[in-house]
Amino acid sequence: MKAINDHVIENNLSDEKPLLSIGEVSEVTGVNTVTLRAWQRRYGLLKPQRTPKGHRMYTSKDVALINNILKWLDRGVPVGQVKALLNDETFTPNTSSDTEMAREADELKKAVMDFDVPRLKRLLSELTKHYPITVLERNLFIPLTAFFSEQKSDVIGLCLNTWLTALRHELLRCFQLGQKAPSKKHCVLVSTSMNDLHLFYGQALNYQSKGYAVTTIEGLDSNLISLVKTIKNSDTKELVIFSEVALSASMKRDVVTIADEELVSVSLLGKCRVIHSDLFTTSKTQHAEKASSSSVSEKSEREQFQ
Repeated sequence: MKAINDHVIENNLSDEKPLLSIGEVSEVTGVNTVTLRAWQRRYGLLKPQRTPKGHRMYTSKDVALINNILKWLDRGVPVGQVKALLNDETFTPNTSSDTEMAREADELKKAVMDFDVPRLKRLLSELTKHYPITVLERNLFIPLTAFFSEQKSDVIGLCLNTWLTALRHELLRCFQLGQKAPSKKHCVLVSTSMNDLHLFYGQALNYQSKGYAVTTIEGLDSNLISLVKTIKNSDTKELVIFSEVALSASMKRDVVTIADEELVSVSLLGKCRVIHSDLFTTSKTQHAEKASSSSVSEKSEREQFQ
């Protein structure tokens, strides 16, 4: 009897094509697979189909629903209230200062200021299961980092270090879990210093959510050309440099060389992207001027020869 049921399920799945695996849906929507499972199990927001082997399969309607959920979360609606909104358009969500997200912020603050690191880790672990990293960054991580940074006392300075360390460890844990998923796209993400690693791993998770297999390198402030020579013959075709400060002169020269010689695709992330907004433009202009000058010189030589 089970074989008959499995056959029926297979027919239904084939009729609903194209269906997406949970990994493909994660890549399309930017929501990691752990969160997608939590939305199904804990909140009942999703009802994916199952293959005979139990694998989740999603339709285009599921993808649209996930994007709708993300819109509500972006507006500050707690994930626990989203289902009511999806079922009843007249439902008014509670987005006041007493919302679930505000309470989570208070819980995190208390754990940090009590130096209760085990509790802080547990809270962060639960949050990263139920919310996309981009939502947490906007509503919790950035505001809390600003809160601890603005306080002027030795104790609060210690709180800031405690908070950033715990946050970095949690984002790194999420990143390592995500590395288990197979991917056809590869990139190397480089941080030029050991500062702001919580932001660095946030960016790594963003690339992961787009379907990349990401290799991270911390604190590389020189020898970029040597790195590119190492990776250019591999499957890695993209190099991303993250920095919250200006690049060193040697790093700038290396970036321009890599871009000019098209060794790999190179891009900037963080504040350095704004600081050096004209870096690639200048590089292309100089390259074009050099090519033009060479062309004029060759033409002049030909005319003299004639």
